[in-house]
Amino acid sequence: MDRPLFERATVPESVLLGRTVNIAKWKAFDYSSGAEQETAVTLSVDGNVLSDWTWTPNEAGVKTLVFSATNGNGTTQENVQVEVLDVTSSGQNLYLAKYFRQENVEISGTSSFDVTATADGGKITFVNPVIVDGFRLRFSVPADKNAYQAIRVTLVDTQNAKQKLVFDVKKNDKNLTVDKSDFVMGADVKEIAGSFFGISTIPFEINYSVSENTISDYLGNVVYIVEKAYDGSAWTGFESGKVYVSMEIVGKEGDSAFNLLSISNQTFTGRTKKDLIIPQIFYNPIINVNFGDMMTIQPAVAYDILSEVVEFNVTVYTPSGVKLLTKADPTKSYEFKVEEYGAYKIEYFVKDSAGNDNKYMPDILIVNVYDKIQPEITLNSTVPSLVVVGKSFSIPKAVITDNANDSVTLKVWIIEPNGTMVEVGSSYTPTLVGKYQLVYFASDNSGCTTFLTFEIKVGR
Repeated sequence: MDRPLFERATVPESVLLGRTVNIAKWKAFDYSSGAEQETAVTLSVDGNVLSDWTWTPNEAGVKTLVFSATNGNGTTQENVQVEVLDVTSSGQNLYLAKYFRQENVEISGTSSFDVTATADGGKITFVNPVIVDGFRLRFSVPADKNAYQAIRVTLVDTQNAKQKLVFDVKKNDKNLTVDKSDFVMGADVKEIAGSFFGISTIPFEINYSVSENTISDYLGNVVYIVEKAYDGSAWTGFESGKVYVSMEIVGKEGDSAFNLLSISNQTFTGRTKKDLIIPQIFYNPIINVNFGDMMTIQPAVAYDILSEVVEFNVTVYTPSGVKLLTKADPTKSYEFKVEEYGAYKIEYFVKDSAGNDNKYMPDILIVNVYDKIQPEITLNSTVPSLVVVGKSFSIPKAVITDNANDSVTLKVWIIEPNGTMVEVGSSYTPTLVGKYQLVYFASDNSGCTTFLTFEIKVGR
């Protein structure tokens, strides 16, 4: 058979009714000529070709995605079933349960969100992709429903199915009186905070660090350093920046359940009837910008666990209040020359389809541009080095220049031989014989200061 061979990408197990989803593109390779040649892959649903690989399901139920690639020897076709979930709020409890693909489980509870296995392998998969930067999964196990071996957590990249992590939070019968359990990834067994036996006041928590490739627990302890993917290949991270999350009860022996507490910033309770959480915004901080530099605002990302982001913009203000950008697209990069000292304000606005926005709690990034250059003092004449006691002499006038073009404070003092400091104007008459000091002091609004000091001898 010399038909094309597929290189598969991640396909979501479930999607939401009416919500546009980007299907990760598959590749296909034709070897019929003896050499590898990439060939086009076509994606269709219900006989309709998705030319841009985006799909907006218009009815609930199970749909079949058809992937096909053709060469001179025929067509390779693969069908993948995807469940379309209707999460339209009906004002009823357990609204959030609709966001999970459920296999051999029942979800119940009011103040809690209880997932009970009806058979071994009871599993829930969160339908929406989750941003992996700042990812947190929090859950607990009721002591009277712990008759199983482990909770298996799977994180898989939304584009590349090979970028996958699978690990177990496992009951350890030796830890009946200690709030520790086993964390198992492959052949590695570590400790994680939390208990299957109701003795701990803290929940199980999985935190993934993008920068460190580490998994830490509720107490902040690093549990595991990720070096390999599930298939044994070297770990390179989740390239799409988003993952699908599933949790599975393994080794059911009796009553088996867990309480899902939160995924990232979204808490879960049975009584929740609508989305009340403001979308999150992720952006890179701007550090060490100096006057005259080009300041780059990197693209930002807005994300909501449950709803679609319908508005997202950025406005940039200079320290003097001038708008450099007004409600611009934050997913693009912008560059400006820094021409003012002070605080530049980058303000992001976001709103989701449920009406949640950050109008009263805006995400604001402040970039401070500090003036580190001292004012310059120039005198219009020469300071005399020798004067006569009792005779007035002129104080040279100071001209101040400052790079910030802001107001500068100038003070001029005479320090007399006995240590007395006298603020002076355009002239001064010494009354004592001895050594005097003439001091010029300039300070700008940023606190940069300059001193000029001259010695004047006074004789008879």
